[in-house]
Amino acid sequence: QNGILLVAESEGKWIGNIDLTGSQRSKMFHTAMIGMGIQEEWRNQGLGSIFMDLVLTWAREKSDLKVVWLDVYSTNELGLGLYKKYGFQISGVIRKFFKEGDNYIDKVQMFLHL
Repeated sequence: QNGILLVAESEGKWIGNIDLTGSQRSKMFHTAMIGMGIQEEWRNQGLGSIFMDLVLTWAREKSDLKVVWLDVYSTNELGLGLYKKYGFQISGVIRKFFKEGDNYIDKVQMFLHL
């Protein structure tokens, strides 16, 4: 009712996906989290925009969702730009949340009211 998973393939191989995972708690059933992954060689070619168009259209037309949100690495400039293009706003930052090797990366949380 409040979630969807979309997968993109090329020549039978996974190249990306986006999921909208709706909360099952009654007070939060109108909310869902977006998660997206795209193979590195397919990034910055429009696939992220296609995914966002599809999932946001579905959310607006086929669900009762009112708020979608996501988490993104602060270093993910492509992702931050994409989400801002769709009207997402930053709601908070958690410093040194993710760890890659010996480095810590901030987590940026963003939201969009549908």
